[in-house]
Amino acid sequence: MTQTVVVPHVFVTMPQASFDATPQFASEGFEIEASGTGTFTGLAFSIPAHTEGKAKVQVQVEAMGSENLQELNKSIMTLLNVSQQKTVEEHKAVSAHADLSLWDVLGFGGSGGASASYEQSKSSMESLGLSEEQISMIIKDFFKAASKMSHVELRLEIDNRANDYAVHGGLELYTMSGHVRTGEESHQYRLLASEGTAGVPGQQAPTNSDAVPLK
Repeated sequence: MTQTVVVPHVFVTMPQASFDATPQFASEGFEIEASGTGTFTGLAFSIPAHTEGKAKVQVQVEAMGSENLQELNKSIMTLLNVSQQKTVEEHKAVSAHADLSLWDVLGFGGSGGASASYEQSKSSMESLGLSEEQISMIIKDFFKAASKMSHVELRLEIDNRANDYAVHGGLELYTMSGHVRTGEESHQYRLLASEGTAGVPGQQAPTNSDAVPLK
């Protein structure tokens, strides 16, 4: 079952940043303005009980495509040494944030949080043992990927086989947004997790989500 729906409104339940999002002294780095569960409501798909289904959702906000995010994550992991990679993998194993768990480590030091300034994210990367050269390369790769951000279509694969109810109407995805800066240039970014929950409270099922840039 494949259905195409357009999201009329997007409600993102994330806390507001508690700091200046674009401080003039930050010449290179990234900040997290907000992170948390993004809630998409008013969707027209319906997946019957004990079935799997697919839906396509056109989101009225810009985000990084899943393929670009995966390539960015892989590029960053190659910059880490074995010990640093192990720290990221251990956090990912206990995190519910899927492919954004790497950014939990880089931005929050793996402890979780709602927002982080440029200074805080740099401190988190330094506490991971990253050198200035590693950090600089991560920021340059991140900046390049953020510059490709566009409106996306979310292609959902919803697994409702274990439930006695139909799943419809909503989607929850872990979301992270902010700015990445290098030199005098700054780009906004929004990252969407590849795993989330479809449906409305009380009638939900796990879903995989692939963010595909719209042409």
